[in-house]
Amino acid sequence: MQFSVKGGDKAIKKAVLRKTEGLESDIIKIFQYAGEKAIKEARNALYISPSLFPKGDYQDQTGNLRSSIGYVITRNGEIVSQKVQGNLKGVNAFFQTVQDFLKRSNN
Repeated sequence: MQFSVKGGDKAIKKAVLRKTEGLESDIIKIFQYAGEKAIKEARNALYISPSLFPKGDYQDQTGNLRSSIGYVITRNGEIVSQKVQGNLKGVNAFFQTVQDFLKRSNN
């Protein structure tokens, strides 16, 4: 049995692309929600155990990374969503760390 689609292959590709873009948008919204929840939980934490997160667990030579909190969502090496809170030095350190990570991951 043979069938045809009105508009042919181009119409099929366009419909699939439209659905894919919708799914990507929904996935980004889920990641944003998770990021917002993580920020809220971190901001509301009364005590963070130094045994769970010791000061030497990453390179935070100035203390600026610990004074900022946020998330970045990337797609194909490009930032598609972000939210960062903290002092200016901390936010700048956050984004520098993100940029360094993106450069390393794209190589």
